[in-house]
Amino acid sequence: MASECLWDDGFMSSPIVFRPWTGTAVTVLVGVVVVVSLAGLAIAGDLESLRRFGPAFVTLALATAALFWWPAVIVGDEITVRNPFRTVVVPWNAVDGIETRFGLKLLLTPSGSVAAWAAPAPSRRTSAMLLRRAKETSSSRASDALMREGRERGDGEAATYIRRELPKRSAGATGTVIRRWNVPVIAVLAVAAGAAVAFSLT
Repeated sequence: MASECLWDDGFMSSPIVFRPWTGTAVTVLVGVVVVVSLAGLAIAGDLESLRRFGPAFVTLALATAALFWWPAVIVGDEITVRNPFRTVVVPWNAVDGIETRFGLKLLLTPSGSVAAWAAPAPSRRTSAMLLRRAKETSSSRASDALMREGRERGDGEAATYIRRELPKRSAGATGTVIRRWNVPVIAVLAVAAGAAVAFSLT
């Protein structure tokens, strides 16, 4: 997990979490649909359908959260790419380049790469706006501006921010790339899916 980091202006700042707002919106929408559906079955007194199909509705909500809400790019003392089933922690010194043609992809040294599920490719308009803002403001104000944009939109600002910070953050940085499975997420989905199948067949 990324820890607090010290920016060049001397102020402590919490890690910045980049996540597309569309992912949160989809998760909330599906969650509302699931709750309303389950509540409708309960109010109607259709307990048999609730027993048989309730776990499937819950599994749908959990799968949506795993695919659209959980993924994020967290930028702090290191770059944490949190995908649905795998998380990769990348120290700044291990970043050899950045690609954004189809989304954020970190090229690693000496080899390999990691693509971020939660960071779609930036639009030209967004990238130009953020770079212009960074040039026109002081370092701290530029960081604040990029932070606000990333939290509000999350659709490419992660790449813009990382590219901007990389030259100064990689100097003197040490560490190795850590890859790990998101075991809790996988386990919860597996149990929920198994329960959904079991209850639907009984």
